[in-house]
Formats: sequence, structure tokens, C-alpha cells
Amino acid sequence: MRQLFVPVRVTIIRLRTELAVCLLASIVVTGLTCVLAELVQSGAPEARAGWIGFIGFANLADIGVPVIAGLALGTSLIASEFESGTAAFAWSVALDRRRWFAETTAAGAILVLLTGVPIGLAAGLLDAAVRSQTFASPVVGLMDPAPLLIVVRPLVAFAVAVLVGIVLGRALPTLLVGLVVATTLLGIVEVGFAGVRDATAVAVDPSSDAVVVKVVAREPDGQIVSVDQAMADAAERDPMLEPPYIPVWFGLSQDTHAEIIFIQAGVTLPVAGLAVIAGATTLATRRPG
Repeated sequence: MRQLFVPVRVTIIRLRTELAVCLLASIVVTGLTCVLAELVQSGAPEARAGWIGFIGFANLADIGVPVIAGLALGTSLIASEFESGTAAFAWSVALDRRRWFAETTAAGAILVLLTGVPIGLAAGLLDAAVRSQTFASPVVGLMDPAPLLIVVRPLVAFAVAVLVGIVLGRALPTLLVGLVVATTLLGIVEVGFAGVRDATAVAVDPSSDAVVVKVVAREPDGQIVSVDQAMADAAERDPMLEPPYIPVWFGLSQDTHAEIIFIQAGVTLPVAGLAVIAGATTLATRRPG
């Protein structure tokens, strides 16, 4: 830990502007998520339903802000060294470029966790607040807002930005290319596990503690369709002659959902690890200019 303290301190000093912006964004998102959790849990019953409508936006911010922070910090960590021409000096101070890369990357990853962990904890509080209400069950969409995944995803964005920064050596191109590559890799993982959740989900009671994955509709003839399709069909029918559609909730038990989260984290982290290994391999033959 003492050997890592110096690289962390140096990295904080060098990335103080980017880190300040990322931490400020983390504080704002964490605070707003905690406030929303409190409003959902303890607000007046007639107001709770209104606050529930903001949960989707809160989940989007909880997922997106840490990923953007990881991308920004990863870009500034490596690409800026090459762009400013200080890479050779940094390597000479560290005596070995591999040691410099390992220490610098570890320090940067710690900074990424500093921005992501508070948001992940706040997202957990919001999830618990929603589950405490019998009238609403959280619906997991394409990207699961689970606290563990909120913390893990930014590490992939960070590692990809580090790798791209070594290859391109320019901050702005690294940010743009890193954004495309990181979102593509994360998107592949998210789409895959969204399919796993859908395939594993069973019909559940929305007032239970199950994690709702999707909501569909059962039409009067028993056919299962999307809610949008059911609403369109209902508009063409006489409600006095035919009953309306019946919503059906599909979800996962808490234990099953937790297992999928851990498996997804176990798949996501190696993506970051492979990017770091590729970065280290590329750096071994990279010129400082």
C-alpha cells in the first residue's frame, strides 16, 4: 500500500482538474439519488407515485456518470502524457516503463472507484426504497442498475481508454474512439445478459420482492403481446363487449438476480483486464513521442 501511495498522489496532482469534475458529478448524482430514495420511501402516499417516475432517469445517471468518468480519467491518464511529450520523462523517473504503467494504471483505477462506489451505494439505497413500496416493483431494463455493476462498468471504460490512449497518443481522438469501443463492448455484455434475464424470468406478483424484468399483456384470447400492442388492439375493440388486456409481470427471485449480477460482473471485469494487458503489451514497444 505504501508503494502505491506515491503513484496515487502523483496521479491526483496530475489529473486534479479531471478528478475534481468527476468527483463533483459523483457527489451531485449520489446526493440526488439519495434524496429520491428518501422521497420514495417516506414521502406522502399521493406523492410517491410521482417520484417513482424519476427512477428511470436516476438509474440512467447512476449507470452513465461513472462510465463517463472512467473514460475521461483513462484518457487523461495515458494519452495526455504522450500528447504533452512527458512520457519519456515519466518512464525515466519510474526506471521501467512497465512499472510506470502498472503503478499509474492502478492509481487511476482507484480514482475511478472513488467516483463510482458512492453512486453504487446510493443506487442500492434507491433500489431498497422502491422495494419497500408494495405498489411498485423495480423493472430491470437493458442495463441492470445493480450497485456492483455500476462500480464494475467504469473500469472497462477506463481500461479501454488507457489502451486506446497508448495506441493513438492524443487525448481527443482517444476520448472519441474509447467511447465507441467501450460502449460497444459493454453493450455486447449488457445485451447478452438482458437476454439471460428474459430467458430466466417467470411470472411473478409485482407486489412481491421479485425483480421485475419485463411487463407484457395477456389479451382476451389468451395471446401474450407487448403492452403497446395490447393498448393498440384495445383501442380498436368495444370495451363494453370485450374485456381489456391483463398485464403480466415476469421477473426473477432475489437469489437468481444476485447470481446473474455476480456472473455478469465476472464477465465484465476480465474485459477490463484484457484491455490492460493489451495496453501493457503495446506500451512495451511504444515510442514516447
